[in-house]
Amino acid sequence: RFLGDQSFPVTTFYQLSEIDSPITDDEKKEIEAGIDRISPEDMLTLIYTSGTTGIPKGVMLSHNNILTNTRYLTEQSKAIGKDDTLLSFLPLSHILERTAGYYTTIRNGALLAFADSIEKVPENMSEIRPTVMVSVPRLFEKIYHRIFENAHQMPALKRTIFHWGVDVGKKYIAATYLDKQPSAWVNFKYALADKLIFSKIRARFGGNMKLFCSGGAPLDKTINEFFWILGIPIFEGYGLTETSPALSFNNFEHIRFGSVGVALEQTEFKIAEDGEILVKGPQVMLGYYHDPKATAEAMQDGWFKTGDIGHIEDGFLFITDRKKELIVTAGGKNIAPQPIENELKMDKYVTSAYVYGDRKPYLTALIVPNIERLLEFAKEKHIHYYELDDLVMHEPVQKLFEQRLADINNRLAPYETIKKFILLVHDFSIEGGELTPTLKLRRKIIYEKYKHRIEDLYIDHSN
Repeated sequence: RFLGDQSFPVTTFYQLSEIDSPITDDEKKEIEAGIDRISPEDMLTLIYTSGTTGIPKGVMLSHNNILTNTRYLTEQSKAIGKDDTLLSFLPLSHILERTAGYYTTIRNGALLAFADSIEKVPENMSEIRPTVMVSVPRLFEKIYHRIFENAHQMPALKRTIFHWGVDVGKKYIAATYLDKQPSAWVNFKYALADKLIFSKIRARFGGNMKLFCSGGAPLDKTINEFFWILGIPIFEGYGLTETSPALSFNNFEHIRFGSVGVALEQTEFKIAEDGEILVKGPQVMLGYYHDPKATAEAMQDGWFKTGDIGHIEDGFLFITDRKKELIVTAGGKNIAPQPIENELKMDKYVTSAYVYGDRKPYLTALIVPNIERLLEFAKEKHIHYYELDDLVMHEPVQKLFEQRLADINNRLAPYETIKKFILLVHDFSIEGGELTPTLKLRRKIIYEKYKHRIEDLYIDHSN
């Protein structure tokens, strides 16, 4: 009944579910009668939306909402069992972590460990040696850039071997998972690359990691593909607080980079005339707490309106952006900021980005530089400065980012290009109010915080 000494701070799930003090037969019958009265359609939990596009709303989720989600996630992923260990670091007030991280782990009898903090996740991974983790794109972006930053610092020969391995990995993933036509020669080269490179990188994750689950925001497909190459696939999925949350996800049998996968069992999608994704399924909420008007507005002929724009190809769902986050320029163009921000963040000199341009003649951006790269550049160019705020205003630095933006703009449609930008030395953070607990941009707060500097980008200073 106990793990070692009773004073040791570990509690089994069996102990946790026990009643501490003796109860009478009548009390036992009362408890059991209360359990028997619970219906699958009764509310299990009330979770509030993140409020990135408006006032947070209380979402009522039933036992059936959650249980069907954990069931189909388990059956379709074939990814978690009683021998697995999951390390949790996202807040349980977020439905992704609550369902995919907590309830699904308990359902399958796996071990669940809670990280000390987001900052200590790398240290905790070495201690716990997890097999599965649920995360959000921001963490994967940081890991990806750190790995490539380390590769950049390698001697020329090791750097060449690293990039060779990545190229081999791309062919291996394409042949094995996308085309489903494995090649013996590619398999041999990948096994060599794995021994020389990827196995050493995986060791930093504790050595046992077999996959990540990602949700909450779009994940850049280059980063996703890279983790598959590493041998730690990311199952990217899609859902909302109102849908318990999972609606679709990629897995070993169905993978398309850039998509959010195929629908869960009993889940239906259709695309409205304006591109909005509508959904039906057993995971759709009971409604908004004490808000029948908002509940009615969220439904359309029995379909839940997700508020996201997307399309379906060969059964795979692709998300463009949040409908409420679309930028409508002065010229009437509808532009999704997230793909542009992701494009910016893939640049080696960029850590974070925020794109603005609603009712404006062109797009502008707030850019947080990769400080390590920036300091390296300053050293190479012999730039003298007192502090980072001073450094980012230096002409060589401004010209560097103008050139980086020009290269990125060449890959974008003319109306999507960034015309002007501001370099920020402090990254967006939860503490600063610019990020949600799941690391999504709070766009309204960011705009208000930097409003005067952003609006100044639209003033003609030539006179």
